[in-house]
Amino acid sequence: MAIRWFKKGVLTVCLMIAGLLGDLGMMDLAANETAAGARLVMAANETAASVQSLMASNETAANAAAVFEKAANADDVTVANTGTGKAATGVIVKSAPKGRVSDADAKLMDTGRVSDASAKPTITGRVRDDCGKPVAGVCVSDGVSLVKTDAKGRYAMVSDKHQGFVFVISPSGYTVPLKEDGLLPDFWRRLAAPAGSRENHDFTLVPQDQSSYDVILTTDIHLINDPVRTDRPLTLKYLLPTLKKLHARAADAGRPVYVFHLGDISQDSDWFLHDHPIDSSYADMVRFGFPGPFYLIPGNHDNDPQVLGEDVDFRAEERYRKYFGPTYYSMNIGRDHWVMMDNSIYLNTPIKKPVNGVYGKRDYRIAFTEDEMKWLEADLAAVPDDMNLKICVHESFLFEYPEGKGTQFARASQVDSVIALMGRKDGLLHAYSGHTHRMQFARNDIFPNIVDLMLPASSGNVWGAGVDHLKGIDGIDAGMVTAHFCGDEENYDYTTYRYGEKWMRCYDMNAVKEFYSTDAATIERAARFGDRTNYAVEDCGNWVYANIWMAGPDDVVEMYENGKPLKVVRLEKSEPLILAMPCLGSGLYSGPQYQKCYHLFGARASSADAPVVIRLLAPDGTLRHEEVMERPKAFSAYAE
Repeated sequence: MAIRWFKKGVLTVCLMIAGLLGDLGMMDLAANETAAGARLVMAANETAASVQSLMASNETAANAAAVFEKAANADDVTVANTGTGKAATGVIVKSAPKGRVSDADAKLMDTGRVSDASAKPTITGRVRDDCGKPVAGVCVSDGVSLVKTDAKGRYAMVSDKHQGFVFVISPSGYTVPLKEDGLLPDFWRRLAAPAGSRENHDFTLVPQDQSSYDVILTTDIHLINDPVRTDRPLTLKYLLPTLKKLHARAADAGRPVYVFHLGDISQDSDWFLHDHPIDSSYADMVRFGFPGPFYLIPGNHDNDPQVLGEDVDFRAEERYRKYFGPTYYSMNIGRDHWVMMDNSIYLNTPIKKPVNGVYGKRDYRIAFTEDEMKWLEADLAAVPDDMNLKICVHESFLFEYPEGKGTQFARASQVDSVIALMGRKDGLLHAYSGHTHRMQFARNDIFPNIVDLMLPASSGNVWGAGVDHLKGIDGIDAGMVTAHFCGDEENYDYTTYRYGEKWMRCYDMNAVKEFYSTDAATIERAARFGDRTNYAVEDCGNWVYANIWMAGPDDVVEMYENGKPLKVVRLEKSEPLILAMPCLGSGLYSGPQYQKCYHLFGARASSADAPVVIRLLAPDGTLRHEEVMERPKAFSAYAE
């Protein structure tokens, strides 16, 4: 009797502590004015989650069952981490006698791919909808193995817990609720019990009509707290209102909306220089009110630059994982299976003397780890053949360097493997990427099976270029792409922060040539960056240039002067604005990074003052966009 009272008392104290910590976890992050305060709240949240996860371990669950055996007969009670800070009731999968797996566990583990079907499960749980009904056939993964839920929504897996997470792969027709921060989707749980111990994690799915939906594609936001670039004030002034407007537009139309961020939410070189590590970037997002669900993957700049030595890539991402969860995962939305992958293998080769708190070169290799490739194969094996497959990465698959290789990846053979895995429906790898800070619907002859949408940096160029620092390094006005999906159909639009929806920037090359020829600062810059196009010496009289960042690789550009068609060519020249931008009074903190713009088109008009109509047509001849450029037109960094 005394032992039972003691167990009951211990459990009561544990529940009181968990409840208290759960209350701490509900503190309003917005009320904290410092990043330190935000980290304190996160620490409370993590501690609460750890307490509840530990209570769900095999040994603690057994104790709980003993306490409640009279009322519940032990099998009807479990203490589970539901992700809401509250305990939930469910069905315990009974522990097998030592040395063998229970029949119930074996049956559950047979529904998916596990590392050792003869071992005892170390992660179990249930998947239910928001009404508490079990959802069968849902994939759950630890980043290595995948298992599926049974008819009662239960799953069990053997895991070494190295990745530190278990996550649910939401099936088509379902989404997940938001976490308590109102930002991140609640599809993952941090593992807390030791590797050999059992712990329980439940997930909730919410039914959703996904016949059509929107994805707001962002990348390279680079929240760094730089007093010169003023990234945080500009985020509040420009980025966030645009993001909220696009989010509300989809919601008002009755379409589900998701926000993806494809890496570099922070800037490793500035973590300690400006006392703004990735912890603070997360706190900014919550405090500023970024709308969710916000799905992220890490970029090369999201690694801890003070981590060196063995297994540096995995260890340097620990702070990212602490706040944003798994570094690779997947989900189903409508007819699309989205795979979110981490392709930055951080090396951080040590340097002799730390610089601004950075201990290494911050170098990296572009590739997937062996674990990721094995997981990707298992993940795709569970996807129906008629689903569209899409992949998001930070570094793009296609890029212009190194010359002749056609890809940034360290091994072209790995790219071939990904194409083989993901091109099973139409033979194509449909990819979305960040990192390059430019907009391009990319394709090349070396990898003709890849269609790679390179996204412009949501920060322009780390908040360091153009009017109010809001220009990209390919002349694009800073903004974000919205992708609209409906069944097998998809289309895209681009919304700038300053000018709303905008597809192109047009130049009267007579004015450009004059500026390059007469402005002393531009003359000096043209000499300093000699590999860039110097329009002072170009034969560009009466030419009209159009930087059409929304042009696809097979789109057609037409130009008309007084109703007569002009001969349009795709130019392999430098974007006119980038070299001259500092001289136009708009500022640029670095030199021009790209020798040529990949969406620059031009035609020579017959006069210097006639308007020119510029049209962008889809491959089937459908008009996508049309603009009229009045001439003569001044050369300016501002939109007309």
